Amino acid sequence: MFTKIKLSLLFLLTVFIISGCSISLKTKGGGGNDGGLFVSANKGATWKQDVLMPSIGGTPNNIGFVSANVLALDPSDSNAIYLGTSDYGLYYTYNLASGWQKAKLSDVTINDVIIDPNDKCNIYVALTNKIMQSTDCNRSYNQIYFDSNTGVSITAVAVDHYNSQLVYIGTSRGDLIKSYDRGKSWTPVYRLNEGIKEIVLNPKDSRQAFVATEKTSLFKFSFGSDSPQNLFNPANIVDFSNNIKALNIGDAFRTLTINLDGSIFLATSRVILKSEDGGNNWEKLKIITPENEAAINTLAVNPKNPKEIYYATNTTFFRTSDGGGAWSTISMPSTRAASALVVDFDNPNNVFLGVKKIKN
Repeated sequence: MFTKIKLSLLFLLTVFIISGCSISLKTKGGGGNDGGLFVSANKGATWKQDVLMPSIGGTPNNIGFVSANVLALDPSDSNAIYLGTSDYGLYYTYNLASGWQKAKLSDVTINDVIIDPNDKCNIYVALTNKIMQSTDCNRSYNQIYFDSNTGVSITAVAVDHYNSQLVYIGTSRGDLIKSYDRGKSWTPVYRLNEGIKEIVLNPKDSRQAFVATEKTSLFKFSFGSDSPQNLFNPANIVDFSNNIKALNIGDAFRTLTINLDGSIFLATSRVILKSEDGGNNWEKLKIITPENEAAINTLAVNPKNPKEIYYATNTTFFRTSDGGGAWSTISMPSTRAASALVVDFDNPNNVFLGVKKIKN
């Protein structure tokens, strides 16, 4: 009889592991197990936590304890997902059904992660004052950039989708730096007056780099020849900052995204802006919450349909299918706050949501 009970329990545990459900899994870090990544297959109507991490023996592990800091999809394979955490390093999966793996990096906060659009095994990770690179699909990482000032963080990375030899990084000191050889050497481009938070290349013309700063300034850099000998001309900078700040957008940048049709969306904690002419003119989207009460954490737009827009706060997920005319509101699937949103470019019904602990 005892043997039968043991076999039954073993069978149930096996079914549980295969199904990917999330109860009674071993965790660490304390403070609850409703973190990590949530996935919706119906544009945010319902959510499922996906945090399983296979183990060789014993109780299966999971990453439900982590706070998500950055979320990225491989541009060539939307099944490959990268989750950069606060304080616990980088996790990745090539198929959520198979679970997560931990990258061979330190347990530190990951500021950004970018996958080469032309080589899925070439990955760049920004952490502390370093850029780490893997050229073998996460089997190993090597340091390719280091700032001598340990108080400076590497905050943003971008890779040219047309010529992936070209790599950009931004720092908390405001430096925009460019590599012409996949990170073997680096050339300073420009120093802004405040820290860089995000670098986004125009999907229609990778020679244009949009740079957003900590306090909602926005610049466009236009580059010519793909050569460090062709020094950047400061005249090729367009400063959109006054245009957008005139709209009373606050001073807490959240997300910058450029859609395949060229439309640009910029979110702060208070508002969502849209430009359809390359950043020269902006309009505010109408959102439900008054601006003085809004607390936007993150924004995502369907790459195939710019009228499908999503944003999330500490407690609520919002979505619109008509460009902001009408919004649906859905309670967050976690007690944690939204921190990252991504729409699957292969199947836009799939939306990925990273969450983090709310600091008191």
